[in-house]
Amino acid sequence: MKELELKLMPDDVPVNFCLATKENFVEGEVEPSFVILNYLVFVELFPFAIRSRKGSVESMEIKWGELKNILNVILSNRNLA
Repeated sequence: MKELELKLMPDDVPVNFCLATKENFVEGEVEPSFVILNYLVFVELFPFAIRSRKGSVESMEIKWGELKNILNVILSNRNLA
């Protein structure tokens, strides 16, 4: 999903997501939705998997509002370092 689509999505919608570092990600069928720090963040409405140099990584389901909160914590902790 594109970043703009995610911004317009209600918080209670279940989404599937994966994180991968830029170094370990292997180009595939799923495009990252956005980048935070050194991580590619993949978000879709359906289960998926991405390929990395260490193997396949399956997506995990979470509510969109919860994922936004987690990503905000990551960003705020970066500013404290």
